Amino acid sequence: MYNQTMKRLPIFLLLLVLLTGCGRGEVVTATSTPPPPLPTHTRPAPTATRPLPTLALPSPTPSPDVPFCRPQDLTGTSQTDAATGSITFNLKLINTSAVACRLPNPAKVELLAAGKSTALDLNPYYSCFLCEPTTTPGAPTLAPTPQAEAFARLLAETVDIPPDGMVQVFLIWSNWCGDPHPAIDIRFGLESGSLVVSSDASANPPCLVEAAPSSLMISQYLR
Repeated sequence: MYNQTMKRLPIFLLLLVLLTGCGRGEVVTATSTPPPPLPTHTRPAPTATRPLPTLALPSPTPSPDVPFCRPQDLTGTSQTDAATGSITFNLKLINTSAVACRLPNPAKVELLAAGKSTALDLNPYYSCFLCEPTTTPGAPTLAPTPQAEAFARLLAETVDIPPDGMVQVFLIWSNWCGDPHPAIDIRFGLESGSLVVSSDASANPPCLVEAAPSSLMISQYLR
């Protein structure tokens, strides 16, 4: 009997401690700490670093004495931007001569493999770049519209460049299924020869439709 009592004594003491704690109202509760908020990344709104080009409107009173630009009168540069399925060229022409000169209108542009004289086999067409939707004619395969006729008149007008003046022509090259060319030149046709401008294009547009021709969109002149 004594041995059984001694064995039960620790159990009695444990119950006594628990009952004493409960009588004092000491209840242990678990508290959860909310997780810290996830970090957020904010990007500032883009700001324009330079104005967009505008339509190079025809000279209001073209002088009959303005000569056509010669290759030695112009300096050309080109910047490219690879978009999905196409490559855009921004061709800039600067009149480095001492007098105004006249550009051929519409612009006559070809693409060449760098260092070659034979133009790539492309299907060129003209389209109004950065125009309002109501004045954009679209691809030349569409039926004639008043907007397309107005754009055709714009392409036929006279555009003169004063000394140190500049105009731009945008090109969009799409669907190239031929041999790859690591570098591309741009040949700008003039009345008395042509001006060859090296571009920074290091790739060709992807072949999207093998049975379709490769196309080159040529814009109007822009300032």
